[in-house]
Parts: sequence; structure tokens; C-alpha cells
Amino acid sequence: MNRTRINAGGADDVGDDTAVWLRNVVESDLERFVELPPEPAGEQQVGNTPPETGEKETYWSFWHGPLGDPGVLKKSILYQGQVAGYLLYFNQFGEQEVGYWLRRDFWGRGIATQALRLFLQEITARPIYGRADQHNLASIRVMEKCGFRRYGLRQGYSRRQGQEVIEVFLRLDARMGEIVLETDRLWLTKLMPTDAPFILRLLNEPTFIENIGDRGVRTLEDAEAYILNGPVASYARFGFGLYLVESRGTGEAMGMCGLLKREALEDVDIGYAFLPEFCGQGYAREAATAVLHHAHQVLGLPRIVAIVSPHNQPSIRLLEKIGFCYEKMVRLSAGAPEIKLFAWGEGVRPLHPMGAVDAK
Repeated sequence: MNRTRINAGGADDVGDDTAVWLRNVVESDLERFVELPPEPAGEQQVGNTPPETGEKETYWSFWHGPLGDPGVLKKSILYQGQVAGYLLYFNQFGEQEVGYWLRRDFWGRGIATQALRLFLQEITARPIYGRADQHNLASIRVMEKCGFRRYGLRQGYSRRQGQEVIEVFLRLDARMGEIVLETDRLWLTKLMPTDAPFILRLLNEPTFIENIGDRGVRTLEDAEAYILNGPVASYARFGFGLYLVESRGTGEAMGMCGLLKREALEDVDIGYAFLPEFCGQGYAREAATAVLHHAHQVLGLPRIVAIVSPHNQPSIRLLEKIGFCYEKMVRLSAGAPEIKLFAWGEGVRPLHPMGAVDAK
């Protein structure tokens, strides 16, 4: 039997009773699906899944009709030996789409997210599309946790609700950078070698070279090496690094922001840089605030510093807005120009109030 398993509470396998399993749908599973009462419009489901449970004849007809196509990948979700729901992968109007449904008594345990991640490991094709009623926030969040990005709203027909609804459309591309933090407008994800074109542009922007420095990145190969030897190596060594900042609305890469541990500094420091078209709109402040919150609340770092060129007034103002205080002038190496060092956290002054940030 084709089966895959993941622990619902994390990556470690602690036994069958706590594991999420996927296996091919069997006839007895259909009986379990159809015996359930109808769910409200906001149920945890995504995509063009079968009609309301409880409508037995229509439901069976759908499973043995459109879903009987061998081109439709169908998996049952099992948790603690019980059938918790199912996942589908099918072609819809020329696009490969995923859909899922989860029983109400299994909500709120991370099962849908774990199951969808497992399912996506079995599917090599990209892009993959998904959609959900705009009011179905739980399911939209599950999709986003698995790397999907919103790209639009459309009016569509809900077979389950039997009416037209406004749906959020999402897309999963080949890039599946792990989301570390999210804010109202932004995702902060781990940088990958495939982000080299963006890094090549960012590091060669005149403002980057003037205010931060020339990193000597001139080709895509240079950019890939920068990512692997810098951020990726830092993730492995310290558990943090610089992250790609993306728009939650469009998925567009806007800049990078995160933490660095330099040999020349005793403390961990925060760094950020954005493309010119995204400056002056509060994105850097939003991203930096999220990183500070993560550093203090999740990583347990009591103190964070920041270094900035004396003439970089926009960055100095931003640091002051999010609670940093100027401490002294420093040099990162002998003969290097003096730069300003700011500090935030314990022993500096009361921590600057920060909004809620979702740390993954």
C-alpha cells in the first residue's frame, strides 16, 4: 500500500499514534467521508472538492465520476488511525490544482498543514494552483504555510455551497523558500541559490554600494556564492541570517532583512536593504521590527546592535524609530572607516513596543 507518514507535532517520529499518514483512497474511506454531516461555508477545505457530505448519491457520483479519473491523485489523510480527510491533485482548466478537506474534529492540530506538505513532496510539477473562499482564512493560511502565494481574487462557483463565491487564488512555484516570519504585508523567507538574480541586482544598486559597501558580486555565479557562503551558511551555523523580504500581496522580492554575527562585533547585529522602488513605504521598518521581535522572543537574544554609515540618515532615523540608541563609533577592521554603532535591548533602555509578529 502506498503510504507516507509525518509526525503532526514536528519532524521527529515518535510513533504511529501521533503521526499523520497519507495513503491512496479506498472504498471504505468514501463511506467515512459521506457519513459526515454538512459543514458550514467556512469549513477547512480548499479547491473544487466534492459536494456537501451527507448528499450520498451526489457525493458517490462525484467520486466515481470526475474523481475516478486515474489522472486525479487522491490521498486519504489518517491521524491516530482515523480517516481525517483527503487531498486531491487534478487538472482544472489547464492548470494543475490541489484541494483538500479535513473533518471538523481534526481542526486546530496542524494536521492539514502537515498533510499538504507531505502531499506536495509527491508532486514534482510546478507551478501548482490552489483556491479557497475568501472567508476561509484557516485554509488560506494552511496553503501559505506550505509555500503558496496569493495572486488574485476571482468569482467562482462553489460546488459545496451551491453558489457563486469570491475565491482567493494561490500559486506554488518552484521556489519554496521557508517562511520564517510574516507581518501584515510581508513574508521573510530563507534565501536560496535561485534568488541569485534578485541578489545580483540588489547588491549592485548605487544606494547599496554607497551605504553598505561593494560586495564584488558581478555575476549570477557570484550571487549564488554570496547566498551559500553568507545567509545559508549562517542559517546552519547560528540558526539565523539574512532573509528575503517578499510582498504577501504579489510574492515580489523587495529586499532582505535579518541578523548577522560578525567576528568584529561582540553582539549580533541587524541588517537590511531594499530595492529603491520599495523604499519610503514603511517596509524596512515593518521587516526590522519583525526580526527584532523574533530575535528577542524566539531566539532569546537580549541585545541587538546595528552599524550604519554616519551619512546614512534614512537608516539612522529608522533605527531610532524602532528603539535603537546610539552608543559609539567603531571600525570593523584596522584602517576601515568609522561607522556608528546603535544598540537595542537590555541595558540600553526599555524595549520599544512591537506589534504582533508570526514567527514560524
